[in-house]
Amino acid sequence: MATVAVPKQRHGLDTRLGKILFAKRDVNTLDVEKVTTELGVGWVTTVEQTLLDLIAGIGTGGTPPNSRDLSEAIRVLGAKADWDMLAELAERQHKPKALKTAKALANA
Repeated sequence: MATVAVPKQRHGLDTRLGKILFAKRDVNTLDVEKVTTELGVGWVTTVEQTLLDLIAGIGTGGTPPNSRDLSEAIRVLGAKADWDMLAELAERQHKPKALKTAKALANA
């Protein structure tokens, strides 16, 4: 499953490789970094942004944060996250509850 930030909400897309979810977002407010893959160059949310988004349910297809797969992803991302940056993003994006949940699930 992959999630793509878009200016206008649209339905998900099933492909032979998996499902693509679309999330209406103001991409100018996201913390992103430029990456190069075998598919080309693009923008990807940082570890910290992804962690906040997963906690907030963005791009999860409705999976709750305490589900086994999602809580494992949160734990792994939490080990890689810059927690000062995460706190700054949570404050800037008005997601204090997401930060509190991230700390609890990541055991940070």
